[in-house]
Amino acid sequence: MSTVVQDESLPDDVRRALGRWVVESSRPLLAFQRSWYAPFGFEADRGRLRSIDELL
Repeated sequence: MSTVVQDESLPDDVRRALGRWVVESSRPLLAFQRSWYAPFGFEADRGRLRSIDELL
């Protein structure tokens, strides 16, 4: 996907829209990964995370 977002032959508005889509689509995975790895000390404020049980 990054190749498409970086393709300069596409109009700027299309690349920006694709970039936003990638970011928005990644949010659930990022939330899961942050909760999953929180016990290992990678998260400064664990209280702000959803529980891993909610995400599974």
